[in-house]
Amino acid sequence: MFIEKSTIEIKSLEEIRVVGLSLGKLGWPKHGDGGIYPKMWHLFDAEYRAKVKNMIAPFVGYWFWYNEPNDKDGYDYLIGGAVADFEDVDGAMTTFTIPAGRYIRHTFNAEDFGKLVDGALADSRKSVEKWAEENNVKIVNMPKSPTQDIQVYPEVELGFEHPSMYTLTPIE
Repeated sequence: MFIEKSTIEIKSLEEIRVVGLSLGKLGWPKHGDGGIYPKMWHLFDAEYRAKVKNMIAPFVGYWFWYNEPNDKDGYDYLIGGAVADFEDVDGAMTTFTIPAGRYIRHTFNAEDFGKLVDGALADSRKSVEKWAEENNVKIVNMPKSPTQDIQVYPEVELGFEHPSMYTLTPIE
């Protein structure tokens, strides 16, 4: 029997180093349908993930927009995994450090993966904004990023009968 779970809390996090693929380095368009992100994830998982040195286990995936001064638009999208350090990173991949700081962590689950990313994830932002307003917490953009949301996919939790994930939203 499925029991929906949703928790929102403030977490102080140390910096998180991420290595992965970016739309810009792949030469893929940044605008269009959302189907590009699962394709990017499958490419990373199938062809690049095993090449990443110092990947932290168990694997945790991160998806987010970030500022990229070398890009004509000034921003890019990254899908990758957490690493201990940036040693020997393949030139086709991108590195980014999610800065230490305070974040709203919204953890949630769904009946299956499709409902997790197409339903619960889509509703997460509204839940976080409502919670922040009710608790007088100011949401800000992540430093060096135009984003307010980082999608986090812990591989272990995605394998549950009712998969779960969380988002991180930076706050003052």
